[in-house]
Amino acid sequence: MSQNIPKQHLDLARHNENACNFLKENNTFPDWVITTAFYAALHYVSSVIFPYECLQQGKKKLVNDIAAYKNCIGSHDNKHKLMMDLVFYKCKNIGKSYSTLLELSYSSRYDTNMPDTLYSNRAQKYLTDIKSYCEKIHMPTTTRITAIRAEMLSEALSSDNVEEA
Repeated sequence: MSQNIPKQHLDLARHNENACNFLKENNTFPDWVITTAFYAALHYVSSVIFPYECLQQGKKKLVNDIAAYKNCIGSHDNKHKLMMDLVFYKCKNIGKSYSTLLELSYSSRYDTNMPDTLYSNRAQKYLTDIKSYCEKIHMPTTTRITAIRAEMLSEALSSDNVEEA
């Protein structure tokens, strides 16, 4: 394989996010903004979760995506349910954002009521939260430490209320 699995998922996430942003600019297809936001989020979390080690017939096996995971564990659950379980297990901090975005995407694809821009804006906010979380995990340790220090310093300076005498 020419690329590692997390990078492949990140590339797909960014591709879907670009489609989401393009559709958002037009402001005509909020249902597709939501759908592409969800699929971008799915690949962002996949970039953190996979490759994943599971047991198949008592032997450890490394899987690269949710379809392979479903096959490995022999589950009858749908792939979205299995992915949500993995997100809550491996990425607890964004589990609620992911599950809410999944529900929004189900509604935008299958309900007869057309979602409005309020829902597409909300979907993009959840995507932003998920992307931020996943990109921090992929960030090299030294860069992450520097970013955390800068964030802490900024918070300290903004909350520093110096009283004038």
